[in-house]
Amino acid sequence: MPNTGSPPALVSRSTLLLLAVLLAVGVAGQAVSPTVADVSWLIELAEKSLAGQRLYVDIVETNPPMSVFLYMPAVLIEHLTGIRAEWNQIAITFAAIATSLWISALIMRRTGRADMVERFLVAGMLALAILPTMVFAQREHLAVIALLPSLAVLVARAERRSVDLPLALVAGLAAGLAATIKPHFAVAVIGPAVAVAIRLRSARSLFAIEHLVAVAVVAGYAALVVVAFPRYFSDVLPVVNDTYRLARRPLFELALHPQMLMVVGIGVSTLLLAGEERRSPRIVVPFLASLGFLFAFFEQGKGWHYHLFPAAAVAFMLFYAEAMPRLQTVLAGPGGGRLAGLAAGGLGLAGLIASMSYFTFANRTTLPLVAAIERLGPHPKVLAVSFYLSIGHPLTRAVGGTWVGTYCSQWISDAALFRSLQPETDAATRARMAEWIAKDHATIARDIRIGQPDVILADRLGYDWDETVKTTPGMAELMAGYAKTADVDGVDLLVRRDLLHGPATPVAAAGEAP
Repeated sequence: MPNTGSPPALVSRSTLLLLAVLLAVGVAGQAVSPTVADVSWLIELAEKSLAGQRLYVDIVETNPPMSVFLYMPAVLIEHLTGIRAEWNQIAITFAAIATSLWISALIMRRTGRADMVERFLVAGMLALAILPTMVFAQREHLAVIALLPSLAVLVARAERRSVDLPLALVAGLAAGLAATIKPHFAVAVIGPAVAVAIRLRSARSLFAIEHLVAVAVVAGYAALVVVAFPRYFSDVLPVVNDTYRLARRPLFELALHPQMLMVVGIGVSTLLLAGEERRSPRIVVPFLASLGFLFAFFEQGKGWHYHLFPAAAVAFMLFYAEAMPRLQTVLAGPGGGRLAGLAAGGLGLAGLIASMSYFTFANRTTLPLVAAIERLGPHPKVLAVSFYLSIGHPLTRAVGGTWVGTYCSQWISDAALFRSLQPETDAATRARMAEWIAKDHATIARDIRIGQPDVILADRLGYDWDETVKTTPGMAELMAGYAKTADVDGVDLLVRRDLLHGPATPVAAAGEAP
């Protein structure tokens, strides 16, 4: 008689319980962590865009608009329910993690890899729900989440297994979304896709439906940006290309980055422990995807910790799902094998432990000033003057304030100064960088004059605030209306004098010590 029972569960009850515990730990971690500065800024941009301000005209971001689109759902939910967008974004991200892992596991089970599902899900929950910590809901985090189904499809294609059309379409849509977040993320799929084509000795696999869908998504998005956001190309991109993109760390410094070496160590230990299985698609595909994300780290050239997260997350998952079970087998083998396995396993485990601690890194923030600002009254207008985005965000949203700056930080001055100080920079380039810095200072003065911020956060660590006041036309007169009332970690809290109801420390005159 035919079997009329229900299909087997995707995972056992014990694994489901473990996944629930890991998810709860991840949620608890985010509940007590401050919002990541970049996420807070992009939520702010989404809020202002939905309120009618023009992106790349009234408010400026270095990246194309997908960086803002990603956070609009959280803001819309806040408008409908009153629940803060930050909490909505946390919920959306955890829902995306669960959905991505479920779809990927479904692809694995339906293509003959049911034996891998439980290890994959546990590895994925560790890497995506707990590992990120202070990278949570960043664009890099969201990109890894989106790309997982396409990697599962690529493994199936490499093993000549058919993939259900709906699952292939979903994987293609998600991969296209990841590529629109930052174009170089596409390398994390292109590399494995080419390897699969070589393995199959057929270029036809490059034209699989999921790849065509991903390309269509990217092409449609590019057309939207060209038509709807022309000012990004005419006004923003020239500044970015002349300053921000060229402010890069030396190649050797990136190559010797301790956390980059951590990712390489995890990957190498996985290959060593895999033995003859290292050529298996389920190892080759994620390994090449991790390398693709490392390419993105080098291409961006900043050396920032969150740029390494995608490569670390995929390497983390690969080691946990593939190398850990093999480590147990190797350690039970002959003495020589145990020694080699212990060395490889120790390398990988050290990388896992280091990565778990590394992504708890928090940006420099001014959140201790929240209480002092809230005493001034509801919904203050806020401006920060600093090289660090994290000085103004998430503080602005934490106090329920209104951001009145054109930029998130003085990234133009920061990058221009960086280029000017390089020994290979010629005189003409230094003069052009000085012009960019002067324009950035003029923008600060305009934001103060038009926006009339209630509070200004003036950074004195790294950023020369006194020089800005002294050299920018009209700035000294504007600052006469502000008084210093507090400071935290080198950041002065300057408050409009008409809001003060008691004595305040006067602002230091331009050029004088604070």
